[in-house]
Amino acid sequence: MDKVRDLIDTDPMDLLPENRHLLEEDFEHLGRAPSSHREYWVAEMETALAIARQRRPPDIDTEGSIKYSRRRRK
Repeated sequence: MDKVRDLIDTDPMDLLPENRHLLEEDFEHLGRAPSSHREYWVAEMETALAIARQRRPPDIDTEGSIKYSRRRRK
């Protein structure tokens, strides 16, 4: 349920247009649904967010060059 609560507040602009329907879920129903249904929704949301991050274009600064951000190493 904690993951569901966190993902409910996702900004729709963080998702690709074809995945924004995930935020139109009836969350009251989702809360009463079996845990397998919640786990499936969480997996769909996490996948949709990962895909959106991969497809996001790089940031362009005011001079027209691409900004690269350092990735954290795990």
